[in-house]
Amino acid sequence: IGVLGNQDVAPDLVPLLSNAQIDAGVRSEVARTIGVLGNQDVAGDLVALLSNAQIDAWRRQEVATAIGVLGNRHVAGDLVALLSNEEIPVGVRREVAKAIGVLGNQDVAADLVPLLSNAQIDRQVQFEIIDVLKQLNNKTAMPPLKALLSQREVNPEIRCEVAKLVEIWSEEVANRTSPDRVRDLERLRQVPTRLRPQDFEDPPKKPGLVRKVLSYGEDAL
Repeated sequence: IGVLGNQDVAPDLVPLLSNAQIDAGVRSEVARTIGVLGNQDVAGDLVALLSNAQIDAWRRQEVATAIGVLGNRHVAGDLVALLSNEEIPVGVRREVAKAIGVLGNQDVAADLVPLLSNAQIDRQVQFEIIDVLKQLNNKTAMPPLKALLSQREVNPEIRCEVAKLVEIWSEEVANRTSPDRVRDLERLRQVPTRLRPQDFEDPPKKPGLVRKVLSYGEDAL
C-alpha cells in the first residue's frame, strides 16, 4: 500500500491501529505505511491514539514516529500537551518529544520550557525535551531557560543540560557580533568623509573593507 502511494486510503488505515484482533506486527507496518503515504490530514487522528491505553506502548511509539514523518506542524501543540500525561508510558512520551523535534514548529518552544521544572515529568522525557529545544533552535526561549538555572527545585542534571544549551545559544548570538565584525564596523566609521554614498554603488569600485562590511547586512550599519 505504501509503495502504491495512494494517500486516500490513509483514513481507512488509521482505525486498524487500535484493532487488537490484528497482529501487532501488521499494525506496526500499518503505522509505518501511514507515514510513508504522507496524508497530513490524518495526523490529528493519530495524535488521539497516543493516549489510548488499549493500544500497546510499542505500537503507540510507532504512531508517534509516523506523526513526525507526516510533517503536519499544526499538531505540535497537541503533542506538547501529552508530554505531561503520566498515564502515557515514558517510552511513548519520549517518541512524542522526538516527533515534536522532527515537526520543527518553533512556536511550541515556549510551551516546552515549563515542562523542565515539572517534577512530575520523568527525567528521561525532560532530557528529550531539551534535545527538542536544541532542534527547534528558537532563541526566544533563552530567557525562561536562564531562569530555570536558579531554581533549586529543578533537577541538577536537567539544569546542567539547560546550562549547556544556554551557553551554546549565547555563543551563537555573540558570534553575530564577533570581534572581527566589530573591528571592521569601527574601521568603517573611521573611513575619511570624502567617501560618498555614490562611491558604494558600483560593486567593482567598492573598497575591500566596504564590501566586507556590507556583507553583514544593512542592519549592521
